[in-house]
Amino acid sequence: MTLKCIAVDDEAPALRVMENYIIRRSDLRLGGLFRNPETAREWMLQNETDLIFLDIRMPQETGMEMLLRLDKKPAVIFTTAYADYAADAFDLAAADYLRKPFSYERFSVAVDRAKDFLQLDAVRIAARSESEVLLIKDGSGFVKIPFAEIQYIEAYQEYIKIFTDSGRYITYERM
Repeated sequence: MTLKCIAVDDEAPALRVMENYIIRRSDLRLGGLFRNPETAREWMLQNETDLIFLDIRMPQETGMEMLLRLDKKPAVIFTTAYADYAADAFDLAAADYLRKPFSYERFSVAVDRAKDFLQLDAVRIAARSESEVLLIKDGSGFVKIPFAEIQYIEAYQEYIKIFTDSGRYITYERM
């Protein structure tokens, strides 16, 4: 899956870092670099965007304000020097939250999370037409388990085991 992405940050050095990291990944296609959220929003009206790398503190408006003003919301990875906004970012369904300065390795983890986030969204949309299923992440993919097949569920700290008529599944989620 190749994602078309943009980066929005009021600082040119931060945009250069983002550009370098994005180009290193073959599964990302850079659509644009923007120092102003309004310009980015206008560009997004004309161009499909799967993922935004979005700074939070910018003089024109915050990244969170920009995200709230979008009609069609792509996956978002917030990029900021401040830890204060993490809870708010996840309330807005952010795929990840990168604290500056961040390494290429941490950037890659965030991109992989965003890809999982988008894949899960696609599966959830497809599953809406199918009723009475539980959707879980199992290994590298997603599994739909009909409720009727579930015998019981056990919670183990950060994991859940789901026992069904045909076997068992383990997923990294809390009850």
